[in-house]
Amino acid sequence: MQIAEIVRDILSKNTIDSIFFVACGGSKAACWPALFFLETEAKGLKSMLLTSNEFVYATPAACTEHSIVVACSLRGTPETVEALRTGAKRGAQTVAFTGDPAFLGDAEYALARAGNYMVPYRNSDALPCTEGNAVKLFEFAVELLHQVEGYEGYADMREGLRALDGVIRESVRRAAARADEFAKKYAEKDTIYVIGSGPAYGAAYAFSICSLMEISWIHSPTVHSGEYFHGPFETTSPALPVLLLKSEGPTRPLDERVERFLQEHAGSHSILDARELAMDRLPEAVRGYFSGLVLGGVLSSYLNRLGEVRRHDRSVRRYMWQVEY
Repeated sequence: MQIAEIVRDILSKNTIDSIFFVACGGSKAACWPALFFLETEAKGLKSMLLTSNEFVYATPAACTEHSIVVACSLRGTPETVEALRTGAKRGAQTVAFTGDPAFLGDAEYALARAGNYMVPYRNSDALPCTEGNAVKLFEFAVELLHQVEGYEGYADMREGLRALDGVIRESVRRAAARADEFAKKYAEKDTIYVIGSGPAYGAAYAFSICSLMEISWIHSPTVHSGEYFHGPFETTSPALPVLLLKSEGPTRPLDERVERFLQEHAGSHSILDARELAMDRLPEAVRGYFSGLVLGGVLSSYLNRLGEVRRHDRSVRRYMWQVEY
């Protein structure tokens, strides 16, 4: 079933008043553009994003037969599978965003079996972005709001989704020199802060915990631009490596405030600005909501270049998949 058909089928069974996204790590970050869109645009539909095990052990009372639980995991992370089962026990409609069945083993297919519905995805720089989890989750959120509340920006969103792959590819091309500069500048650093807000916060979080900490073994706090001045800015110094993501949309002033402070008090910082990429190819009225998706695509090239300069194979892990945890 296509995403629009899944949403339509869910709504034919019951009224929906809430949606819960459950996932871990990079899959959790992939839910952020969808969450931010719903939190900003929904008038009545409630939305929440929780790490999977928290949803299992502290299930919100608001999760009922009038809810949708959306779980995302490429290979069926056990706690995410259990989170989806937990939602089903509450009577919620459950949707599994998981790896394409053609590339999964039986054990990895557990998430698909646990859901009422399944949306397959594949993440790869070589594939169109529309095949990836973040874009499909975002499309699901847009479709849900449109069918539940009649979202006025729906036509613009559909146009933006059609254009998005070309926008990301052009943005990666435009940012190639910045990716090279970033990799050379921070290759020997053991800490890199990543700061962002609004639609781009998920991209910041994913780059911190997955690209830098998991894959590159670099310490990387993720700081929300709105929280930077409420503690974290005390660590700022000319020697502290910082990557600031500037998004399009309503929270851009938060990022600009951080930029002004960094220009005066930092020095070892870098800025990746969505406005300097290919965002102008997207419909202006909804452009900001695509910021995280575009910046996330560009940051994948940052990670690739960083790995090349550091000579660090991105597939190597110390603990993940290596030991019991």
